[in-house]
Amino acid sequence: AKQRGNRSGLRPFKPGQSGNPKGRPPKVRCIPDILRKIGEEPGTRDGEHTKLNVVMRKVFEFALAGKAWAVEFIAERTEGKAIERIEQDGEWRITWTPLADTRRTQGSGGSTNAERDSE
Repeated sequence: AKQRGNRSGLRPFKPGQSGNPKGRPPKVRCIPDILRKIGEEPGTRDGEHTKLNVVMRKVFEFALAGKAWAVEFIAERTEGKAIERIEQDGEWRITWTPLADTRRTQGSGGSTNAERDSE
C-alpha cells in the first residue's frame, strides 16, 4: 500500500491529552445575531433604554403620525400577519375535458389503449 508523507514517529495521544487543544472554532455570526446584539446596547445617554427600544418608540411615532407602513409593522409583530381569506359566492363549477388517449404499450409498434379495449 502507498503511504503519503512521513508517518514515522506518530504516536497516539496520551491519556487526558486532547487532539484539538484550541477547541471548536467560534461560530460565524449571522446578521440577525449581530442586530440583536446591537439592539441590546444602550440607546440613550442615561442607559435607561436599549437601541432596540429607541427604534421601536420611533416606529410608534411614525404610526401615530399616520404612516401606514409603521401601523402595519406594529400590527404584524403584535398580532401576527393577517391570514388572507378568499371568499366564494355562488357555486363552484369544474369543467373536465378528456384528452385524446395517446398512451402506448411498452415496445415498438404496440397498439393504443383504445385499440386494445375494442378487441
